[in-house]
Amino acid sequence: MGRLKSEVRGKGKQGVTNTEGCNVVSSKAKKPEARVMEVSVTISVGGDDVDIGLLGCMRLFLERETLAGLRALERGGALLHLHLQMVVRLWATSLIAVNRKIKAYLGWGKSAPAGGMVLCRGLKQHKMHTFEGMVGYCLKDQDEPHFQKVVYNISSNDVNSGVELYSLYGADELKNRVCLTPVNIFDRALIVEMDEEDENQMLRLSETQPDESFGMIEDTQIDRIEDALAAILKELAGDQATNTRPLQSELIEAIRSSRGTIEDYAINVADIQVTKLEEQILSLEKELTALKAQVNRFNAILCRFSNMVNRS
Repeated sequence: MGRLKSEVRGKGKQGVTNTEGCNVVSSKAKKPEARVMEVSVTISVGGDDVDIGLLGCMRLFLERETLAGLRALERGGALLHLHLQMVVRLWATSLIAVNRKIKAYLGWGKSAPAGGMVLCRGLKQHKMHTFEGMVGYCLKDQDEPHFQKVVYNISSNDVNSGVELYSLYGADELKNRVCLTPVNIFDRALIVEMDEEDENQMLRLSETQPDESFGMIEDTQIDRIEDALAAILKELAGDQATNTRPLQSELIEAIRSSRGTIEDYAINVADIQVTKLEEQILSLEKELTALKAQVNRFNAILCRFSNMVNRS
């Protein structure tokens, strides 16, 4: 009986010792270390304009807490509400820590206004998802009367690189889309890998007919796609490729269908109801942009197919 009690006491002491050992280990756990982060920040109030008085708060945040940054007042593309857009480079442990720090400067630490939101995104270091790319994005409204900005430790090279990236890729690249404009369409086309003949053709179009409609570009693409598909099928099937019309027709019809849809949208603008006129126009503009972007995707695919055939 005495031996049993002794063993029980021994096990009890061993348990205490192990518990103390766990406590020692947890007390030595390291806290997250700060590192340099590049973050995109959007500050908005759902359904309303952001309070202009917050501009000064974010100026202090940039000057006191960041290594470099830019804060801009811009208007949203859908509902047209004013919000703050920023890009910052700073020491921080996490995006959550950055978010809390910004809310503290805004006075939103304990209570934010209805719909108030601070959205922080870490940059992926690719195209527009870079510090310079976001500088260009933040400057996109610089010719608008509402635009206000604060620049802190941003070099002229950062600005120039950002403007160049934004002109090439646009805001929609941040959402994995491509937005074509009369200004950047030929720049976008030249980004695609091309052979010398492809590049010369695009340059000739750019120099001689820079203001032509998308219809002209689509007609040119139809001809080029026909030739490319015929060459591809001939390469794959040799002399047995006697009838390539069905496959060509399918792709050509898809392009023509897209063009017809664009024309239908243009006609339907006249039928828009007077109520909510602005919202419906914005919706149609988005649809048109998405459809026109398909033209550029067809062109990119065509160029790559042509290059593959020529190399083989």
